[in-house]
Amino acid sequence: ENRWLDMLQPDLQWVGGLTACVKICNMAAAAGLEVCLHGGGRDAYGQHLSWAMPNTPWCEYFIGSDPGVPLEEVAQPGARVPRNSYLEFAPSGPGFDLGIEEDWLVPF
Repeated sequence: ENRWLDMLQPDLQWVGGLTACVKICNMAAAAGLEVCLHGGGRDAYGQHLSWAMPNTPWCEYFIGSDPGVPLEEVAQPGARVPRNSYLEFAPSGPGFDLGIEEDWLVPF
């Protein structure tokens, strides 16, 4: 009402996950506010939510790698890496496209 905020920046891991962030995005949209997830570009969950919600025009993205190491090699499973400052939505697998490796399951 008093417009103390211009946008909201919730963190998926601190506010209660995807469901809580969807609620926050919907409340923000009802108030005419935009949302930029805090660190939302670093994993598949934040990326998918940012693509899905109409009032999330930005996606905060930080990922670092050693010089000469492609970002694809250090990105979390299912996460896209930016090209020319944009994240392309092009999942190739089911769900969040996490790509679970068979050898990860061997200990279990």
